[in-house]
Amino acid sequence: MIYRLYPKKDATIYEDTLRKNQNTGKDEILEVVKLYDTDNTTLLGNSRALLHYDLSSISQSIVDGDISGNIKYYLHLESIDESQIASNYTLYVYPLKESWEEGIGSEPDTPHNTQGVSWTYRRYIVT
Repeated sequence: MIYRLYPKKDATIYEDTLRKNQNTGKDEILEVVKLYDTDNTTLLGNSRALLHYDLSSISQSIVDGDISGNIKYYLHLESIDESQIASNYTLYVYPLKESWEEGIGSEPDTPHNTQGVSWTYRRYIVT
């Protein structure tokens, strides 16, 4: 049996100084990148993709006995545009300890939308 789940919310957060407070909760693209200065050698920071899944239906199915045995979980992500990327790399996935707010921003917003999750904040409105 294959059971598919889709994220209930997602966002990209950016480490670099100019985008630390930027929210991209409504952007349709998640970016996992290293950001460099115009010289292409000075690292400005990384980005992280945040995904939130509601796992209550899976938990209930396990409790009810509908799902049992050797269970395997997979995260399937697709690349839409890659450049200067190694042919072999490792992408690490970690759970988050605290909740976060998706927000309403997009990457090209000018000025950057700051309502919702960012590298600096989980849910606050930054002014």
